[in-house]
Amino acid sequence: MKNRNLFIIGILLALGVILMFAFSGDKVSGIQATYYKSISCGCCDVHSKYVSSKGFDVKINNFQDISAIKTDLGVPYELQSCHTVVIEGYFIEGHIPMGAIDKLL
Repeated sequence: MKNRNLFIIGILLALGVILMFAFSGDKVSGIQATYYKSISCGCCDVHSKYVSSKGFDVKINNFQDISAIKTDLGVPYELQSCHTVVIEGYFIEGHIPMGAIDKLL
């Protein structure tokens, strides 16, 4: 039950961030965005193209199983999604809009 509650809180927080920053974001150039994603996931490719269109230098690493990488990066199990992006030493989990990424950086 506790894990389910944490998962729901994580989803609600992510949705809040998406709604708050959906239409914001400035172009960032020359910063590397390294994706760790499941080889079978297509939505990750869409998000990486979105981040690339904002000026990031995108590098994609495809894996059959990315759970060990997420554990190494310290991504809480309850918040894991289909891909993790590492930008400037921060991990970003899932489809986070540029406005939120800009604020983080």
